[in-house]
Amino acid sequence: FVFEPGFGYERYVEWALDVPMFFINRGGGYLPAGGRTFRQFMERGFEGHAATVSDWSTHLTTLFPEVRCKQFIEVRGADAVPPDLICARPALWKGLLYDDAALAAAIEMTAAWSFAEREAGIEAVARRGLAAEIAGRPVLELARELVALSSEGLARIDHRGGSDDRDERGFLDPLHEIVERGTSPGEVILASWEGEWDRSLDELIAYARY
Repeated sequence: FVFEPGFGYERYVEWALDVPMFFINRGGGYLPAGGRTFRQFMERGFEGHAATVSDWSTHLTTLFPEVRCKQFIEVRGADAVPPDLICARPALWKGLLYDDAALAAAIEMTAAWSFAEREAGIEAVARRGLAAEIAGRPVLELARELVALSSEGLARIDHRGGSDDRDERGFLDPLHEIVERGTSPGEVILASWEGEWDRSLDELIAYARY
């Protein structure tokens, strides 16, 4: 429903109220909520406890959509990336979200996608990476466009710092290399697993120890 016209914070709150709770915290201990929703907790209480703003805040942290509304927008689609991508990921999002022109262009790229196409795209990317398609378009092509849009956004933001006084576009260099190469990091790992690592778990663990 987040892609429907008129979506806003009120709709998000109404949805969150009807998501089953994990627990409430009282006296330093956790009480399993038994599947009741936060709306039910507010209306009826639970084992003599009334709902508080702190309970609501805790409940919101237990919701796990791809993007969470907190006191900021939390984008959750990537986790535990290699060292060279640690700064690339926030730089990508900054270039897209903090620049009005880049944000408008990114929204236009995806505005016509149906919810079913988005859901199918998430699964396709999880399985095939940059070789996947979303709504009939190659993900590699989309990725190249998004990295380019972000780079343009960072150039307009023009935040400079450090001894070389460069803007933040340099953080995107690893992403430029990936989309130029055309293979996902996962494919690179798989090639190493089947090749030089000879399916050694020790080699895989050593690679991932960062």
